[in-house]
Amino acid sequence: MRRPPAAIDRGDQAGQKYRPAPIHCRVLALPERRAVLFLPGVILLAILLVALFFPALGVFVGIFTPVPLILIYLQWGKPIGLISMGVLFMVLVSLAGPQQAMIFVAEYALVAVIMGETIGLSLPYDRSIFFSTLGSAVLSIVLIWMFVADMGMSPVDFFKEEIDRALQKYLESAQELENSSVDMEVLKKFAGEASRMFAQAFPAIIAIGALTVAVINYFSVRFLWLKFYTSEYFAAADLTRWVLPDYWVWPFIISGGALLGLDSAGFAIGLNVFLVLFTLYFLQGMAIMHHFLQAKNAPRPLWVIIYILIFAQPIFMGLIMGVGLFDIWLDFRKLRVTATPDQEE
Repeated sequence: MRRPPAAIDRGDQAGQKYRPAPIHCRVLALPERRAVLFLPGVILLAILLVALFFPALGVFVGIFTPVPLILIYLQWGKPIGLISMGVLFMVLVSLAGPQQAMIFVAEYALVAVIMGETIGLSLPYDRSIFFSTLGSAVLSIVLIWMFVADMGMSPVDFFKEEIDRALQKYLESAQELENSSVDMEVLKKFAGEASRMFAQAFPAIIAIGALTVAVINYFSVRFLWLKFYTSEYFAAADLTRWVLPDYWVWPFIISGGALLGLDSAGFAIGLNVFLVLFTLYFLQGMAIMHHFLQAKNAPRPLWVIIYILIFAQPIFMGLIMGVGLFDIWLDFRKLRVTATPDQEE
C-alpha cells in the first residue's frame, strides 16, 4: 500500500509566513489521547467543587477559572467556547445572582474570550496579556462606577468609606487590648491617610489584579497546551526574554515625582501610574530572576524557596522591582544588541 503524501507547508511553498485561519472558522487539531478531550471539564469541575466545599481556598483557586474556558475556546473553536461561558454565566445567575455573574464576566469570562482570540490569532504573548488585562480592568471599573452611581457616591468615596469601616474595627480591637503600647492618635492619623491613598488608587489596584489574572492564566494555559496538546501558538512564548520599552522609565519617574507635591488630582493620577509601572518593572525583574535560575539549572527546591522569600518579604519585592528597573542600563540578560562600527557602516 502506498503511504499518503506528507502534509505540505503552505508557508514554505509560498515563501511567506503562514498565517492561521481565524479561530471561529475552524476546529483546532484535537489531542490524540481521548482522555485529554475532557481535561477542560475536569479542571472546571475541580474549581467549582473547591469553591463550594472550601470557600477559603475558592478565592485563590477561582483565579484559574479562565484556564478551562480558554482551553475549550482553543480546542473546539469560538462557538463552543462562547456557549460554555454562557452556560456558566447562567449557572452563576441562578446560584449567586446577577451581580456576582457580572463580576465573573468582568474578571474571568472576558479574559478568556480575549485571550482565546489573541492566542488563536498567534499574537505575541505580551499583547495577548495586555489586551486581556485592559478589557477586564476597563469593564470592572465601569461596573463599579455604575454600582456606586446608584448609591449617589463616587468610586473613591465608596472605597474610602469601606476602608474606613474596616480600619475602624481594627482600631476598636486595638483599643480593647490591655497594656497596649500603640499610640492610638498616631494610628488613627495613619489610618486616615492610608484609606485615602487606597481609595484613590482603586483603578491601579483593579488593573494590577486584572494583570495578575491574565499572566497566571496565560502561562497556565501555555503549560497545559504544550504538555497535553500541540506546540502550536505557545512555542515562542518565553517570559524570560520579556522586556519593557526603555522609554517607559520616564512615566515611572514623572509619576513618582507627582507623589511628592502635586494637588489631589495630580497625586491620584501619579499614584495610579506609579503603582501600575511598579508592578510591570517587578514582573520584568521576575523574568530576569527566572532567566538566571533557568540558565544556572538551579534545583527546583531552590526555585520554591526564592519565590516564597520574594512574595513573603516586601523588601525582596522592592529589590526585584529595582532589578527590573535598572535592567534598562545594565541589561542583565544581554538582550539589547549594540551595533558595532562595522554594522553601522
